[in-house]
This record gives sequence, C-alpha cells and structure tokens, in this order.
Amino acid sequence: TDFSKFPFLIELNELEITSVNINALPNVLFNLTNFQTLNINKSKITKITNDVNPWCILETIKLSVNNNIKEFPFQFKIISSLKYLNLMNNNITEEFQNKVLSFPSIENIYLDNNRISCELCIPESVKIFSVNNKKFNSIPKKNANYCLETLTLHGNNFNGGIFNNLTQFKELNSLDLS
Repeated sequence: TDFSKFPFLIELNELEITSVNINALPNVLFNLTNFQTLNINKSKITKITNDVNPWCILETIKLSVNNNIKEFPFQFKIISSLKYLNLMNNNITEEFQNKVLSFPSIENIYLDNNRISCELCIPESVKIFSVNNKKFNSIPKKNANYCLETLTLHGNNFNGGIFNNLTQFKELNSLDLS
C-alpha cells in the first residue's frame, strides 16, 4: 500500500495500522498538529523518514513486529514530546549508540527481540526500559540522576560486573535478569 499520499488530517490525534504492507512512514505523519499516538504493527516497514518535524507533538510511537526495520530511529530524538517508544520484534542490528541519551523526555523504551549489541546506554528520563533477548554485555557507570524504575534484561550477555553498576539506579524497584 502506498502511504506516500497519506492526507493531512488536521484533527487526527491517533493512528493505528496493523498487517498492512507499508514500505516507509509518510512524512506527513510528523507534520500533523494534533497527532499524539502512532501505532503501526506487522506492516513490514523498511524505512523511517529522516524528515521529522521538531514541532511534532507525538508522545507515543509503537512500531513493533515490523521485521524489516534494521536501524534504530535516532531521528526521533528531535521530538521533544516523545515519551513512549516501542520497537519490539524488529530486525534492528546496528550498534546501540549513546545517541539514545539525547532523547529529551523519553520515559518508556521497549527494544525486546532485536539484534542490537554493545553497551546498554540508558537516558536519565527513562522510567521503564525493556531489552530482552539482546546482546548487551554491560551498563556504563555514570554519575547521573536516573529515573529508572523498571529494568527488564533477560536473555542478555551480562557478567557479574553488572551488579555494581545497577546501584546507580536509585529509583529501581523492578528488575528482571532471568
């Protein structure tokens, strides 16, 4: 389905699409003035536009089970209202860089079942972080004021050294290392 001609629906605040073949997210979605929730699942997205409007008011982006997404959408960091990002069950393979730290108000990140590897960088504003079945091997120790309350890490390659670094998360009340 060709979504490049998606209409500019001025009052649209939520869009849900499931099981529709979409190659790329249309730019217009990042220009809608009332648009707060984007939920596209099982739709074979291959490309996420770099043309993201910094004045976009999206708060929630769910792009799960789109097995063709291979790159982490760092371009979303300019959306200052973004609080919830779900990229579970995709095919993201690039190294998870510390660029994720520049997401200004992100509170929930779900990256379960991708192929991301390296050090796990956690933005200070995040309250819930779920990265099951990845290849993360460490969490850097930083002097930061973390808000992290829930951390789900089962199926990763951590060693015993992770325990020392977990103490930096003073608000952490739920931890899953199974």
